[in-house]
Amino acid sequence: MMKTLLFLVGFAAISSLGAQGIERPRLTSDHILPVGSYVPRLLTRGQFVSIYGWNLLPKKWCEAPHEQREPYPKELCGVQVWIGDRRAGLLYAGSMGNPNMRADQINLQVPLDGPQSGSVPVRVCIEQICGDPVLVEFTAQDIILHVHEAFVHMPLWVDVEIPMNIGFGYPFSVCPWDFDGYTFEIRQSGRLLPLAQKPQCAPSRGPLYVSHSSKLPLHLVYHFDVPGTYEIRLSGPILSPDQTSVARIGISEWVPINVEPYPEARRIAWLNSMKEKADVSSEWRGSGEVIPSLLAWPDEQALAALLRFLPQPAPKKALTTHIDASNFNEVKNCIAPAALEIFSDALLSKYISPKRLEEIRSRCLLLSNR
Repeated sequence: MMKTLLFLVGFAAISSLGAQGIERPRLTSDHILPVGSYVPRLLTRGQFVSIYGWNLLPKKWCEAPHEQREPYPKELCGVQVWIGDRRAGLLYAGSMGNPNMRADQINLQVPLDGPQSGSVPVRVCIEQICGDPVLVEFTAQDIILHVHEAFVHMPLWVDVEIPMNIGFGYPFSVCPWDFDGYTFEIRQSGRLLPLAQKPQCAPSRGPLYVSHSSKLPLHLVYHFDVPGTYEIRLSGPILSPDQTSVARIGISEWVPINVEPYPEARRIAWLNSMKEKADVSSEWRGSGEVIPSLLAWPDEQALAALLRFLPQPAPKKALTTHIDASNFNEVKNCIAPAALEIFSDALLSKYISPKRLEEIRSRCLLLSNR
C-alpha cells in the first residue's frame, strides 16, 4: 500500500513539470479495454490491452517503428504507460483510425510481473507530462465462476469470466454438450460426483449464427435432483495474448452453490411458457440458451416442449435437392435436433415416427454439404 502511495506522489511531482499550454493525456476506465473487446473487463497479466483517449501522443509524432514482436518497447516517441509501478510494453501508439472520434490509441501488453489483483492505477505519460491515474480492476484468476440461483430439475447456468479469452461464448457448436474443452468438476462434502454421460451429436457445420452468452449449462453434465450444497470448479484452455493459440490450461477456484427444491407444478408452468416463446419470439428462436435450458431434466414434459422448436416437415423435393439457406434457423434445424439425443428411443418413438426423426436429423447436415 505504501509503495503505491509513493508511486502516485512521485507521478504528481513529474506531472507538475509539464510545460505551460501542453494538454495532459485524458482517458477514463471505460477507455481501457482488452484488445478485441468492446466493453471494459477484468484485466490480467500478459494481456493485450487498448487505451483510447485524447492527448495520448506528442504534438509532433516521431514516426517511431512499431515492432509487433517481443520484447515490446517500454517507450515510443516519449509515450509511456504505467500500470501500477511497472511500465507496459507498447505495440502501437497513434490515431484511433476513426476520423469521427479524433481520438488516440495505444496498444500494450500488461507486464508479466504486473499487478495480480485489485484496483490498480493506470497512467499515460508523454515525456514529463502525465495524465491523472485511472483505477482499473485486475485479477490473477484464470477462470471466475458465478452462480445466481440453483433449483432441482431446472436449468443451472454458470456465469463464466475468462479475462484472457476475449471471444469466449457458448454454444460452441450445434451439440449442446460441446463445451470446447472446458470441463466441470462437482463435489459434495468433499467427494467428487460422477458426471452425466454426454450424448453423441452429429458433426457441426461450422460457426453458429445464434446469440452467444458467457455462460455454461452445468445441468447438462450433472442433473441436480437432490437439494443441498455442492461445489463446482471449471478447467479449460487459456489462450495466448494474441488469441491465436492455447497457451495453457487454467482452472477456477471451487465455488459453492446451494441447490434448492422446486415445485414440479412451477416447472411444468415454465416449460409451457417456453412452448409459447417458440412460436411468438424471434429473439428466443435465435438464442443459444433456450434449447439447453429445456434439457435440465429430460423427461416427457421436456420433450413435449422441445418438439415445438423442431423444424417443420419439409417438402420431399427440398430434402433431396436443397434447403433455403436464407430462411435457415440454426436453433430449429441444428441445435434442437441434436438435443433429441438425450431422450430414450422409446420416448422418442412415442412422439416422432422413425421417418420423421431421420428427416429432422438430416436437416443440418444437408445444408452443411452444400
